[in-house]
Amino acid sequence: MVQGLAFGFDPFQVWGIPYWDDKNWKAHDPYELAAGLRGTGLYISSGTTGLPGPYDDPLHKPIDQSILGATGEFIVGSTNRDFVARLKELGIPATTHIYGNGWHNWNYWRPELDKAWPLMMKALGASKA
Repeated sequence: MVQGLAFGFDPFQVWGIPYWDDKNWKAHDPYELAAGLRGTGLYISSGTTGLPGPYDDPLHKPIDQSILGATGEFIVGSTNRDFVARLKELGIPATTHIYGNGWHNWNYWRPELDKAWPLMMKALGASKA
């Protein structure tokens, strides 16, 4: 079994091994399925560099987490930019906040949730009590 770098799981148990299981990967790939999102309210947010941002204190983060986090953020940022470009190509509106520096943590998730929450409530038809 291949172990996830930090979480002790086999990442290939989800959709299989890339290339050999491409059909299954594509069947779950938002980029490939983007046309089916027409009419869905979308909020996409991501850092792009993996470098410390305005909400981070890099002096208090272990170096191994910084390297792993930076790599993950860079990859996620790149795929999110591609996804947003695909939506634009298809003429599918989305609210986006693709920013530069920042790590994958609540310091960034909280402000993004504050922006996304009203959009989610509107999509659900919720009203303020």
